Amino acid sequence: MQRNLFNAAVGLFLVLTTGLAGCGGEVGGTNNGTYLPVTVDSTWTYNNGARTEKITANANNQITREVVTSTGKSVAIETVSNNAFYLASVKLYDTAGLNTATKTYSPLPGMLFVPSSTTPGYHETQTVQINTQPSNTNSSLSQDVTVIGFETITVPAGTFSNALKIQTAIANTTYLSWFALNVGMIRQDVNNTTAFALTTYDIK
Repeated sequence: MQRNLFNAAVGLFLVLTTGLAGCGGEVGGTNNGTYLPVTVDSTWTYNNGARTEKITANANNQITREVVTSTGKSVAIETVSNNAFYLASVKLYDTAGLNTATKTYSPLPGMLFVPSSTTPGYHETQTVQINTQPSNTNSSLSQDVTVIGFETITVPAGTFSNALKIQTAIANTTYLSWFALNVGMIRQDVNNTTAFALTTYDIK
């Protein structure tokens, strides 16, 4: 999934991956609460350790997230703007630690992955430009991001009620991501197949 996301759009970190500290976190509200905690040293493992994530820095509305899988590591810079979360850039490393590519998304603040509203039906369409180094190639990517609603989801880490469900459509690929309040991303499906399920987490 990491390769699919970051190479195609690199999209969605799906993250990628929460709300502002100090926001309310209401179900159906107008902010993300803490659906994506970003305190430094917080960690998540998925698929029994096949994927790990860690927040390594958080300052001036910029978050650094490291993601490690069997194929290497990525270091993503995420930005917060108007209570929405965006992917600004990502560096990809192979298993030997060699930086194989760096992708930058424009215009700023970057590629949306968690919108500002958690109201079911909320929708945004976005087109971003992607610059890839060291090849210095440019491409564009369009996506539709929709808040589906709230569901109870069970993963190896437990059962989470009122998990925020977000759908992201990029070309012929549909990502479904669930975020639990004060936990973060607990599951992600790609074209109706589960790619990641949360195994353990440690929120600082």
